[in-house]
Amino acid sequence: MAARRGQDSVGNGGGTNHKPRIKHSDVERSVGLEPSAKGELIGLKVQVHFKVEANGAKAVSVAGSFNGWDPNGTPLNKSGEAWDTTIFLPRGRYEYKFVVDGKWLPDPGAQESVANPFGSHNSVLSV
Repeated sequence: MAARRGQDSVGNGGGTNHKPRIKHSDVERSVGLEPSAKGELIGLKVQVHFKVEANGAKAVSVAGSFNGWDPNGTPLNKSGEAWDTTIFLPRGRYEYKFVVDGKWLPDPGAQESVANPFGSHNSVLSV
C-alpha cells in the first residue's frame, strides 16, 4: 500500500509500549559529483547526509518529496547508536519526515517546517 504524502502512521502495537522518538538529528549538505553504480561521476548534485539518534529503534528511514514519500525508499543504516544515510539531490526545496519503526516523525533539528494536510508538520530541506 502506498504511503500518503507526509502521513502520520499508527502502528499496530504488537504488544509493546515502544514509542519511537528521535533524540537528535543532523542533516549536512555539500556540493559534489554524484557517483553512478559503476563508480563514474555523473553530475553535479548536492550530497545530503542524514544522521539521527533514535535509541531502541529497529528500523529508520527518511521519506519525502524527493522519493515520492516512500517510507521504505531511503533506509538509514545503523552505526552505533545512530542511524545515517547519504543521498544526492538536485538543488531545490524538499519536504520530508523520518520514519522510525513505522511512525512518521518530523526532524527535530530542521530549521523550517510546514503544515501538512494530515494535521502535523513536515520538515523542510533546502539544498
